[in-house]
Amino acid sequence: MAIEKENKKVSGNTTGGLDVESNILNAISYLFSFGVIIPLLIYFLDKRRDVRLEAIQAAALGVAGWVVIALISILSLISVAIPFIRSIIVVCLYPLAFLVIAVLDVYYAYIAYSKKTHIEIPVISNLVKQHIH
Repeated sequence: MAIEKENKKVSGNTTGGLDVESNILNAISYLFSFGVIIPLLIYFLDKRRDVRLEAIQAAALGVAGWVVIALISILSLISVAIPFIRSIIVVCLYPLAFLVIAVLDVYYAYIAYSKKTHIEIPVISNLVKQHIH
């Protein structure tokens, strides 16, 4: 009994789930949001409400990034008849989209690590809150 109490004091996590501080898990969720799998693993493995909310929001951000890439791909396929337009799409839009996604992921990971408050992403936060709560 005394050993269990000492273990709870050392771990700092008495609510269940992963034994990592919430700001670190939130930062990991956003940093790997484009892969979508890491935020979903954190969502299912951790039981803390704030960590789960940030993880599912990071997964939604990753899905939004994939949707943008898919739209650029569709635009590239449509413009196959006009080689100049297609080359602009492939040479400029793909790298720009990946760069913007990477910068957003790093920015939100930094904010999640440095602050203990919930991150508000303009469209994604509202959609996640509607479907989760």
